[in-house]
Parts: sequence; C-alpha cells; structure tokens
Amino acid sequence: MRYVAICVVLILAVVTITSAQSSTGTILGVVKDASGAAVPGASMTVVNSDTNQTRTGTTEEDGSYRFDSLPVGNYQVRAEKSGFSTVQNTLTLTVAQQAVVNFSLSVGAV
Repeated sequence: MRYVAICVVLILAVVTITSAQSSTGTILGVVKDASGAAVPGASMTVVNSDTNQTRTGTTEEDGSYRFDSLPVGNYQVRAEKSGFSTVQNTLTLTVAQQAVVNFSLSVGAV
C-alpha cells in the first residue's frame, strides 16, 4: 500500500511539472533608425503565418517592443512608422523561446 501511495505521488508530481510547461514563446526587440536612435511609437505587427492570427502594438519610448504568450509557429514581424520604410522579418518561434528581432528603419516616403 505504501508503494502504491509513493507511485501516485510521483505520477502526480510529473503530471504537474509537465502541465506547467507552456507551448508559447515571446518575440521582442528594439526599433532604431539608421543613426541608431530609438524609434518610439513605431507600429509593430506580428502575424502567425500558420493561423493568420495577428497581434499589434507600438514601440515604447526607448524603441522596445514585446509580444508575450505567442503560440509556437512561423511568424512575420513588421515594423513601420510614417517617414520610414517598412521592414519585415520572418522566424520560427519554438517553445519557451524569447526571439529577439531588432529592426533598423531607413528614411522612406512620407
């Protein structure tokens, strides 16, 4: 009986640890201009190429952005701001990955 109780406790511990693992990742980075200055307020778009699920946001004052809890898969990440050319990158996001995608925007059409 004691052996059975120990086995049950061990199985529950393994199940708890396994279910605590997440099947998501994070995409983050910084958007700068050609001179290396931060670009605050740039529009960021993240599209899961597998599901077409889209998330949007804007960069902070220091040019940083972050998209948490994204399902694993293939993504397109786009940065754009008026007066600059739009830049896009692709990547495959894996479990628990923190993918850093930095952008450098060059002056473009207004």
